[in-house]
Amino acid sequence: MSNAEADASRRANPGDVVKMSATLVLRHLVGFRAELGDNAVDGALERLSAELRDEVDALVAGAWLDVDKIDIVYEGIATEAGRSLEELFPTIIEAANEQVFNTVWKALLRLAPGRMIIRRAAAVYRKSYTHGVMTARDIEGGVELDLTHWPGITRNRILGIIAGARAALRISGSADARLSHRRTPDGVCFAVRF
Repeated sequence: MSNAEADASRRANPGDVVKMSATLVLRHLVGFRAELGDNAVDGALERLSAELRDEVDALVAGAWLDVDKIDIVYEGIATEAGRSLEELFPTIIEAANEQVFNTVWKALLRLAPGRMIIRRAAAVYRKSYTHGVMTARDIEGGVELDLTHWPGITRNRILGIIAGARAALRISGSADARLSHRRTPDGVCFAVRF
């Protein structure tokens, strides 16, 4: 299969179910528990539909979960804790992603400059989501990451991707890098400036 064919198979068309790696979801849930306590997380999970609660309970590394369902779970946890998800994302998701990167990646991240780390985001993205194609290109003073093939990507997914990028930048010693984004007709473009 050519790259163009592989990319086409990752297009999120209306009605498609986009999924995220359960490995990340499990890390995020650990992060929510660490920040908010077991009572807030367990209370939110108890309020889910029985079907979704069973699906979350059955998650294992290597599996996938629908991003719409992830949003329901995360919003429920934030509501249970009396906080906004937008406020929690940087705290929870960045910390959880740092935990992931602190394993095998930590030494590599510290040795590689921030620009190189961000360019690798495309490969990491492909392992994190079932849909969408991320490409990186150098720009003056930084790197742009174009996420295409996912028109209408939700705000929560954008915030999650930004949080993951910030975690990688912080570990690589580029914590002062500035991240911005703008929606495009086919997804979103992230700009990282060093």
